[in-house]
Amino acid sequence: MSNIKEKPKKNIKLFDKGVIATEKTKEVLQYIKKKSEPSDENANEQSIDYLKDVHHVISKHQSKKIVKKHKKRLNESNNKIKEVRRTFIPNKIKSKFQPNETVNNQYNKAKNLARKKLVFKGKKTFKKKPKKISKFFNMLKVNLLKIKSMILVLGVFGVIALVLILVVSLIALLVNSVFGIFFSSESMGNEKTISQVVNEIKVDLNNKIVNIQNTTPHDDYEIISNMAEWEDVLALYTVKVANGKVATEVVTMDDKKANTLKSLFWQMNVITSSVGDKKAEDGRNVKMLTIKIDSKTPEEVMNQNMFNFEQKKQYHELTNEKYKSLWKDVIFGKSSGNSDMVEIAKKEIGNFGGQKYWTWYGFKYRVEWCAIFVSWVADQAGVINNIVPRFSSCANQGIPWFKSMSKWRDRGYVPKEGDIIFFDWEQDGHADHVGIVEKVENDKVYTIEGNSGNQVKSRNYKMNSKDIYGYGLV
Repeated sequence: MSNIKEKPKKNIKLFDKGVIATEKTKEVLQYIKKKSEPSDENANEQSIDYLKDVHHVISKHQSKKIVKKHKKRLNESNNKIKEVRRTFIPNKIKSKFQPNETVNNQYNKAKNLARKKLVFKGKKTFKKKPKKISKFFNMLKVNLLKIKSMILVLGVFGVIALVLILVVSLIALLVNSVFGIFFSSESMGNEKTISQVVNEIKVDLNNKIVNIQNTTPHDDYEIISNMAEWEDVLALYTVKVANGKVATEVVTMDDKKANTLKSLFWQMNVITSSVGDKKAEDGRNVKMLTIKIDSKTPEEVMNQNMFNFEQKKQYHELTNEKYKSLWKDVIFGKSSGNSDMVEIAKKEIGNFGGQKYWTWYGFKYRVEWCAIFVSWVADQAGVINNIVPRFSSCANQGIPWFKSMSKWRDRGYVPKEGDIIFFDWEQDGHADHVGIVEKVENDKVYTIEGNSGNQVKSRNYKMNSKDIYGYGLV
């Protein structure tokens, strides 16, 4: 064994990953700095070149080139290892020894690093994107290509162009996902919007209520509503259409989707009615028609429709408190007001006693007639039992109706002309009076009210007045 020459100690230089990453980062920063310095070139060309250069430097110069270099160095290391084995281990005793373990470890380590696409400890880390992230960036890339021409229009606003591109692209991605439900109040062409289908369901609901009133003998009626929240109905609709997939377009509406939404609504809500002797608000003993709207819980509906884990997860995400404000436009839309109601109401100012209104409603003697006046005006404007209900009670009829139709706003909302304003004089959560909004001006809301001092009057209140209980939208 003494004849065997001892292996000369030869260092196999492994590439220093930290140094390489640092150098490449410096190189890229210098490159970007140089390109971003002001010049006399056309601003449009600068903004376009800036995009191209940054993309080229980051995606090619730093990724492909580095990987290529290190693959080359890996091959060189491999050749050196083979040379060491061939030179320093005599062929006649080669079979008696195992390959040097340290050399093998270094070889395997280098090989694994190449397979993992050289994950560096430096500032830049090159890792394989997870599937979901890859999909996201692929979608982003597609949208960026579609709006690349925007840069030409924006011209001198080079940096702003980049920001706008990203914003528009992200919005495009959101619209083409389950979160697109929050954009569904906007028209996407000739198709219906979700808000329009929601309104169709509200009309259907109102027709059922009116039909019960017309086919059931009674002296007075009340509505007790425990209707499901529209937010829950629409969130369940969204995840049913998406079937657990995030990247699903839910904004556009066709007949199939409309039927799915309507079916879900009536799965969740059931209308029943009953008639019994009861005292009305004014103390009269009457035959009271009670219309009840009861609902199932979202959990019951999800189980009934056999929602999977992903669908349930999506439902809970969409109904998160942080999206509360986004649901309002989808569910409620916006009041456009009704000038006809205002003009009709104005002509009645000064009417005393209100007999023409309460006899029209069907009473043979005087009753509190503020709500009846609003109903009469709505009838004259042709919007009774459609935009405004036929009601004589604020608390038991008017407010439950507006809330069931998702046409209710609390104090703080800025009303439009023709909206219905409810008052709570005692601030006890029980509405006492109602009128019609004429206009909003100088932080005041101007109204026309029936049965104000037993006559039709024009009045006004501060917008934040505690006497205002809320509004019914028209």
